Amino acid sequence: MKDQLALLRPEDSLFLRERLHENLQFYLRSRPGVWASYRPFGFEVCPPIEDTPGIEWVHPRLEEGRLSFYRGHVFEDGPHGIQQPVPSSQAVRVEDLTGVLVPGLAFDRAGHRLGRGKGYYDRSLKGLRICKVGLAHACQILEEVPSDSWDVGMDAVITDQTVILPEGES
Repeated sequence: MKDQLALLRPEDSLFLRERLHENLQFYLRSRPGVWASYRPFGFEVCPPIEDTPGIEWVHPRLEEGRLSFYRGHVFEDGPHGIQQPVPSSQAVRVEDLTGVLVPGLAFDRAGHRLGRGKGYYDRSLKGLRICKVGLAHACQILEEVPSDSWDVGMDAVITDQTVILPEGES
């Protein structure tokens, strides 16, 4: 999958990002509130979070092996070189989130996600009743991805081509 994603040209990526932005806007239109996004790393889809009516964006910060969420737009390099909010940002309780945008290496139509293997999102979101939305290029949707009992499933996966819901496709 990483090799396949490396073949995307910058101009392809911009076009796909615009299409994904439209699909995400459509999905979020009926789900206003506080949403967590992420700063893309490597191959990850860049979340199109600008100008989203009704949505307040917060970002994750890795703390003691779990994700905490913060308001603010000042970032620093965190573990593994991933950008995260500075510690002086305003904390947001995870229970107060409406939903979370989740990066991944691959997803399937059942809402399973293949991450980077560290389990940060799984540990941080397990058991929470907030909406979990994977973002991916259409080429990252596989027939099936491996899933274990500790993996957190997605309520939706949004690509440049469609919005995938575990019960079906819209």
